[in-house]
Amino acid sequence: MDIGVDIIEIDRIDRLLKKYPNFRSRFFTDREISYCEHKKYPAQHYAARFAAKESILKALGNEQGEILMLRDLEIINSRSGKPEVYLHNQAYTFSQKHGIKTIKVSLSHCQTYAVAVTQIIT
Repeated sequence: MDIGVDIIEIDRIDRLLKKYPNFRSRFFTDREISYCEHKKYPAQHYAARFAAKESILKALGNEQGEILMLRDLEIINSRSGKPEVYLHNQAYTFSQKHGIKTIKVSLSHCQTYAVAVTQIIT
């Protein structure tokens, strides 16, 4: 079992969203984009998901140097609002290869920062 944490300034993500039109599609899935864009302040939700993806990478450690794309890590809220992690492509293959059973993530944000904590269970 490993853990990871990441914190990011929401303004930083907001600037990237405004400056680079392809930022969304490069790092987020269509479902994540749809979720964030339907919120009053989308940058908060993008930032929380970006922090979650970074915290997952930190928890994985990735000592083997395998490249995992952030877009292959998807953070979607369940009906109850709890964030759930879905793995695609290389991330899914990596998880199978390394015996990862569960990835849990917790997100939070305020006006300035977004933070995420990940727990990986093997």
